[in-house]
Amino acid sequence: MKLTETQKEIAKNLYVSFLVTGNNRYGYFGVRADKVDEFQKLVSTNGEFKLPEYATLIVEGEGEPTAEVKQRVEAQYAFSHDFLADLMKQAAA
Repeated sequence: MKLTETQKEIAKNLYVSFLVTGNNRYGYFGVRADKVDEFQKLVSTNGEFKLPEYATLIVEGEGEPTAEVKQRVEAQYAFSHDFLADLMKQAAA
């Protein structure tokens, strides 16, 4: 689907939340909606990129996010840690 110019402008101002983990660290990112595909490819291939061109770092830390961090991100950024599980349940119903 090709986006109209208006839709492209809107996408520049919408953000999708992602949790990225690896190397005993985690990071929650707000990724520009128009850059989601590129961001996912770069992260999955360990590609180099300039973060401000794609995303804003919300919070990062060592190990796994604590329950407090998860709760804060869910409340402040509408992030769902159970999104994929919920999606699979809906698809199976």
